[in-house]
Amino acid sequence: MLKRKVRGKTNSFMRFMVSYLIILGLTISIGGLAYNEALKMAKEDAIQDGLSALKKSRDVLEARFVEVDNMIDQLAMNQEVINMLNIKNPMKTQDYYKLRSAFLKLPSYNIINSFIDDFYIFSKNTEALISSNAMSVRTQSFYKESLSYENMDYKEWKNEILGTYHYKDIWPAHSVIKGYNPKPELTYVQSIPMGEPYNYKGAIMVLIDENKVLEYLMTPDIANDGWACIVDSSDRIITSANMEVDDLNSIDMAFELSAGYKEEMVNGQDVVVLYAESFSRDWTYITVLPSGIFREQVSGVRGIFVISIMATLLIGLITAFILASRNSMPIKRLIKRLQNAVGNNSPTSNEYDFIEDTVLQLVRNNKDLREYLEKQVPFLRVSFFERLLRGGFSQLKDIEAASSYARIDIKGEYFIVLVMKLNSFAMENDMNNSNETNVKRVVAAKEVTERLPWQNYLHDVDQDKVAVLTALSHNDIEEFDDKIEDVLKPLVDELQQNYNIIVSFGIGNICTDLLGINKSFREAIKALDYYRYGGKVKRIAWFKDIALPGLGYHYPIETEMRLINLTETGEEEEALSLLNELLAKNFTRDNLSEQDMEDFIYEIRGTITKIKNEILTQQEQDAIGISGLMEKMNEYQSIEDISESIISIFKSLCAYVQQKKQSRRDDMLREIIEYIKVNYIDDGLCLASIASKFGLTEKYLSQFFKDRTGENLSTYVERLRMENAAEMLIESKLPIADIASHVGYNNNNTFYKAFRRIYGVSPSVYRQHKMENTISHD
Repeated sequence: MLKRKVRGKTNSFMRFMVSYLIILGLTISIGGLAYNEALKMAKEDAIQDGLSALKKSRDVLEARFVEVDNMIDQLAMNQEVINMLNIKNPMKTQDYYKLRSAFLKLPSYNIINSFIDDFYIFSKNTEALISSNAMSVRTQSFYKESLSYENMDYKEWKNEILGTYHYKDIWPAHSVIKGYNPKPELTYVQSIPMGEPYNYKGAIMVLIDENKVLEYLMTPDIANDGWACIVDSSDRIITSANMEVDDLNSIDMAFELSAGYKEEMVNGQDVVVLYAESFSRDWTYITVLPSGIFREQVSGVRGIFVISIMATLLIGLITAFILASRNSMPIKRLIKRLQNAVGNNSPTSNEYDFIEDTVLQLVRNNKDLREYLEKQVPFLRVSFFERLLRGGFSQLKDIEAASSYARIDIKGEYFIVLVMKLNSFAMENDMNNSNETNVKRVVAAKEVTERLPWQNYLHDVDQDKVAVLTALSHNDIEEFDDKIEDVLKPLVDELQQNYNIIVSFGIGNICTDLLGINKSFREAIKALDYYRYGGKVKRIAWFKDIALPGLGYHYPIETEMRLINLTETGEEEEALSLLNELLAKNFTRDNLSEQDMEDFIYEIRGTITKIKNEILTQQEQDAIGISGLMEKMNEYQSIEDISESIISIFKSLCAYVQQKKQSRRDDMLREIIEYIKVNYIDDGLCLASIASKFGLTEKYLSQFFKDRTGENLSTYVERLRMENAAEMLIESKLPIADIASHVGYNNNNTFYKAFRRIYGVSPSVYRQHKMENTISHD
């Protein structure tokens, strides 16, 4: 609980103000030193500082590239990668699974180094490739759709990657299009296996964000007036900032030392060239700054020293006030958001203590939530298997989501359910003892788990029943019947002899997907009940061996509920599949009496009535003619006519649900776009804030917006802001910094980069160009 109360506004502002005043005072004090000597010393120190910073940048970048080297070494020696390289035909099942296995086990490598945007592993002999988040057996299609280099077609790119052996090659920065947005990337290529230049089978390609490399080279001076680059021994520019190729050609590249500086005349300007050679690569790190930057640090005229001091003091106070106000604003916004997050709107006496306390509280809350969720996992597992066996799921995606929450991974091509029952007559003296019954159930379940050779999942259905869900592969199907008999027959005998536990097994039919597990479970129960109440004794009962004559129509409650759920959610394909299966099961049974047939049709009418009353108003029912279709069911004489009428009704219901869903999606899209247009000036507007506003997850909102508009939400927001910024540049005389603030940017650099990305020029150049065009037209 946060306890500190605060005076909120002045605290952070005064901290910044005092800091800037201290800096201002120091600056004025230093200005009193002897000008000539200070100029020489300050210039030399500034140059050495710049060189030291360059060396540090070099050392950090070298270390980051070593991390990339190590990661590539690990990938090259990874067995899954080796298996992938040996694939001959990725379209074959066995080779495809090798490729799939490599893909599933490799994504974690990309977190080793945040330097890396992504990595790709290519096979030379096939069209197979994998990356941290994608797998493809058609490299050319993947290159066109998901990854491409500007001004480089697929054949040229493939030849560069796989046409020759590469050993730790790093290509100069190139514009790479991933998805829809171009981005400058450095390309690191390593042929594999390593050390086999005449027998390599593939290559690893790593994309390194050029902007992350430049972050280590860029300083405020370079960003404003200088430029920086990394060149190799052939004077190729690996990466650069604020420079052109002609700038590099104007420098004398004959450096005498491994690190140092030289003063030159470049393009009519005195500059200081700082350089440092790489220890591990044939590279040179270069930064070029105007000489005036170093002289200005101590420039001044002694004759007007006092006037300069006063002017400096006045300007410094104004600047300190502006900077203190600007720099304290993010802290105030952060405090406001934290107060909203924790529900505490009272300010605190110390903003930094408030931030610390709030973050600690959020961390504790997150930890408590994780612990609580961890405790719920066993209950989620029980609930999941109960729903799965009882038919509580209507769609495969619901099963996948629920199994993920319960941390259950069920993999198989086929599934079958066995139900083990502890027979009561074998435990006449034990059934009164609940604990002993539980012990015997646990012992029997343990034996079953250890004996069955497949992937099995156990669930306690009742005190005396345990369901065993078995996942099978295609190869297991042919021998399953014999194998299960070979396992269960001796197991039944041993449980009775060793533990005095008499069990029976009911076995349902094999199903092809997880939705069929409920059916297999019910069949296993029926097999047990058939022999239990039929006066026969059989320890292993197969549902397929049971003859079920004269049981009337088939329409269990769980089937009806599933049909209702599928129809009310508009899942037409799955609803019609279930309906066709149900109709076929009843209308093709020779032993179904006329009365049973009428009862079945009556039940179907009842189901339709439940659905239409739940999802449709009377006006909507009349609009789509449901009542008329239901009346026509009584007019048909043939089974085909009745089936066609029933299917037509369910199609109409599903289509109407889908139409309503579509209408809601259109309305939500309009609301989202309108909200963005009204609030784009808010610098806090982002995917997370919009998702929170509309009660959606970020992932769903991002995919929804992209699917509906064909454009990323962040791209749309940026484009909207830039369009308004461009309009303001033309129609107003506001400073560019104010325009940036008016369109939702609190950082000028970010605004400049975004504007240049959209319009290809800086805002000032854009304004000047538009004004010149206007004047010329006048």
